[in-house]
Amino acid sequence: MRNIVDWCKDEVSTVPDADALLRCCQAFLIPLGITDVSYVKTDLYGNSNIVTTYDKGWLNHYSENALHEIDPVVALGQKQSVLSCWSSDMDCSKNKEFFDLAASYGVPKQGAVLTFGTRTGQAVFSIASDGSTREWKRAFAAHRTELNYIAMSYCIRASQLDSQTRLTQRERDVILWAAQGKTSWETSQILEIAEGTVNQYLRYAMSKLDATNRVQAVAKAVELGVLSGRVPQEALRQHRHAASRSGRLAASLQPRAHSSG
Repeated sequence: MRNIVDWCKDEVSTVPDADALLRCCQAFLIPLGITDVSYVKTDLYGNSNIVTTYDKGWLNHYSENALHEIDPVVALGQKQSVLSCWSSDMDCSKNKEFFDLAASYGVPKQGAVLTFGTRTGQAVFSIASDGSTREWKRAFAAHRTELNYIAMSYCIRASQLDSQTRLTQRERDVILWAAQGKTSWETSQILEIAEGTVNQYLRYAMSKLDATNRVQAVAKAVELGVLSGRVPQEALRQHRHAASRSGRLAASLQPRAHSSG
């Protein structure tokens, strides 16, 4: 296999969206007999988003019936901080029913899973192999360290992409002006909103970017490419015009000096 660290640095960390990340990872793992990759993100309110290479029929059935709530692989992943093996022979008759149903949609019967937590929720990363259970366990044992590194790299990039796409335009605006060194009050004047509203948008953005302060939020936004665009020139022009007009008004109110002689 190609050097894992180089691949994660050159490709995983630069993919532009969740679908590209999924395809990139699947293509890289095929030589190990891994046919499918799944990523289930659940936010703090229990809402889930699923990205997977599994059959669309299975994805629709899985989503419509909220099967992530009873999925034994997800349940196992929530207990694991490192990549761990799973298979359809896991104990419990309910698990057998679930795996038999999944198999009817072509879902493999073995793979590996881990959980990844952030301040905004929890994600479960899972891979699956269509080989025999014995072959899979042998391959997993031989490449456990590399697979765990790939899984963590995937989760980190997926979390970054999730933060980037979930920022609203207003949240992007306040982070953008913070990156320009503007205070909350200055940003409020530029955007023509209350200072308290600016701070509220900043708090929302910090939470989504998993940042503890505005400096860290700006740094993470730059890293994610959120601030790849330039400062809104129209807003800057209006701000400068207002400042200039305010300056002229202040100057007109100053007493004029009279020359003598």
